[in-house]
Amino acid sequence: MLADAEERSLSQMAVLILKRAIKQAQAEGTISQNQGKGK
Repeated sequence: MLADAEERSLSQMAVLILKRAIKQAQAEGTISQNQGKGK
């Protein structure tokens, strides 16, 4: 079914976005730890 394929691709996109956000948060976290307050 089309809906199943759409759901699968949407969940894959969500996982990719989450992973990217986590990496970014970790990078910002290490920066803010070194400089006190990041933002």
